[in-house]
Amino acid sequence: MPRRTKQEQEQGFMRSFWDEVRMLQADYGAAVGLYAYPTERPSVWSFRLVFTPLIESAENPVGSAAVQFIFPTASNTPLAATLWVQAMKLTQVVIEANQVKRPVQLHRD
Repeated sequence: MPRRTKQEQEQGFMRSFWDEVRMLQADYGAAVGLYAYPTERPSVWSFRLVFTPLIESAENPVGSAAVQFIFPTASNTPLAATLWVQAMKLTQVVIEANQVKRPVQLHRD
């Protein structure tokens, strides 16, 4: 079986990133934005992945959430893979916020 090319790997990571963001948006009725800011270090960027609910706060207990990261880092991880990893982290932050803000329901037999 031939190895995947770098382009195919990048496309796979970008598709995974896209899938993660689309699922997060659909599950929580939100928009996810990606912002990039140049840092003081040449070639280094600060990225911010932001989750913003589209429904009123009374109906959405999660609120806004974000993850911020810089790229590149000392690891040789491609940008597309980093975006996917950070999208999964944002999903986890939103899930945890949702669990904390929702009342715990006790199940009795």
